[in-house]
Amino acid sequence: MKATILTAIFSLALFFNSNANLVVKEKTVVNYIEYCAKGEFDKIIGLYDADLATFIAPEEIKTTWNTTENNSGKFISIKEMKTTKDGKFDISQVICQFEKGTCQFTFIFDEEGNLKSVVKSYCAK
Repeated sequence: MKATILTAIFSLALFFNSNANLVVKEKTVVNYIEYCAKGEFDKIIGLYDADLATFIAPEEIKTTWNTTENNSGKFISIKEMKTTKDGKFDISQVICQFEKGTCQFTFIFDEEGNLKSVVKSYCAK
């Protein structure tokens, strides 16, 4: 009986911890997109894993974002976000609404919740 109660408590703790981690990851995604939309590219570097942040220049992110807005119009909003698990990684796929259509971005987090990569997957008009 005692073991069953402890197992239930442990399972609930894992469930709530997993959901808390998901909230943190989704907040990171929202911050990333908002910083891009505001042109605050320097702030984005702080969202990445510390090791990776040394290899990414704000200018690269700015170029990618500006190219996206040149082709798709100004950013309007985040339409949809879905996070799934793939082995050790959590993958957040985000669809953003721009003036001329939508673009999907893929955010990859490691098992500790560190942002490892962001890729613009596609844009559709």
